Parts: sequence; C-alpha cells; structure tokens
Amino acid sequence: MPQTPLTMEELKAACFSCDVEDIQKDPEHAIQYISIIDRERDKVYVVGLKTDESKIVCTCKKFERHGILCRHALCVLRERGFKKVPSEYLINRWSKLATCKHIFSSDGQLLTDCRSVEVQKNKVSELWSELFTCVSVVEQSPVYCDELLGMLRGFKERVLAVTSVIDDSGNSGIGKKMDKNAEIGMFLGTSLPSEIKVLPPRQCKNKGSRKRLIWQRKKAGEVSKRPLRRCKACGEMANHDSRNCDKKTTDDDDE
Repeated sequence: MPQTPLTMEELKAACFSCDVEDIQKDPEHAIQYISIIDRERDKVYVVGLKTDESKIVCTCKKFERHGILCRHALCVLRERGFKKVPSEYLINRWSKLATCKHIFSSDGQLLTDCRSVEVQKNKVSELWSELFTCVSVVEQSPVYCDELLGMLRGFKERVLAVTSVIDDSGNSGIGKKMDKNAEIGMFLGTSLPSEIKVLPPRQCKNKGSRKRLIWQRKKAGEVSKRPLRRCKACGEMANHDSRNCDKKTTDDDDE
C-alpha cells in the first residue's frame, strides 16, 4: 500500500488527536503558551505562539528536525483561526519549487526561469478562482450578470487590440501559447530535427553461444580434401597421423 505523506498524517492528527488543554499568556512579550494534549502519544506539548509576528514554536521540535510543522502547531493555528500556514513555515524543498533553478545553455545564456513560470501558473490559478467566485456571486442578479459580462468583453477587446499591434510589429503576441515542441526545445537548449532516421541495431553475438555443429558428411568431405601425409605408425600416405592411426589403436588393444 502507498504510504500517506507525512504532512497529511500530521494534519489528520491535528484535527482528530490533539486538543487544547491550557492557555497561558505573557503580555510583556505578547506570547501565548498553549498546552496541547496528544492522545495518540498520551503526552502534553507546549506551543509558543507570537500572534503579531505569526511565529510558532513547539517543544517537540519537529519543524527544526524535519522542516514540517507538527500536529501540535497545526492544532494551535486551527484553533486561532489561521486560514493559511505562515509562509516562513513552507519550505521550498516540500514544494514544486524544490528543483526549480535557472537553466542555461551550453554557451551560458539564460534559457528560462522556472520560478517565474511557476509564479505565472499560480497567478492563472488564482485568476480562475476569482472568476468563478464572481460568477457565483452575481448569478442570481441579472443586472450584475450583464455588468460583469460587459466588463469581461471590454477587457477582451482591449487585450486583443494590444495583441494585434504587437503581432504587426513582429514581436510575440500576448495570447500566443508556446507549443510542446518549442517548450521542450527551450528546456533542452536545442531544436527538434526535421527528419529523424532510425537505423536497425547492429547484430551482436550473445555471450556464451555455442559453435554450430558440423554435419558428419561435410566434415568427412573437408578431411578428404586435405593433402596426404605419411603416418609414422603404419607407414601409409593417408589423412591421419600416429596419434589417431587405426592400426596403432588395434595393436594397443591386442597387447
């Protein structure tokens, strides 16, 4: 079974296994010390919260060791009405920006900035969210629907006018989207070839393959073509020698 991410486990434990037991305030330093009881571990942890600076520290020291907010800190943020985790506790190594770095070509020129691309994606996502929210707010009012529709159409006409001016000047248009091949080429620093040739692989001999067995009749024909030589055992001109002479073998058997 796939393992649940550690962050999700901590969020689940913050909602169902942790409760506030006691709250102590330090007015001089504007710090609240909140005791959190962890029912899974049967232990009480103390979380220090500085509200004006959104700083939070827990005695379990999970954030200092692993870089992830513990269940006790998340429980305090939930009880105090925080809608988002403070940005200083969202480390890049747990986000999509972990491997986003500047990409350079072989001659040292900057090809793309991954962080700016990710920021642009976040802006587009936020734009869609705001757009759907506006539509859901005005959907019951025909007057506001007409007003929002007119604003969107007017904005579209202005953007298309600017785009056409930029295209006429020879620059890239605002509304143009880079195709997949161009995006991969920009990432790799090279362009896709117009023709791709795929040649058959070279035939190789497998390691440990046995030699082909020679047919006996073919082997006898090859032996008969050899020049005759004199055998020291029998004294005849033949295709054998003293080591494999038939008469020598017979004499040895008689002895």
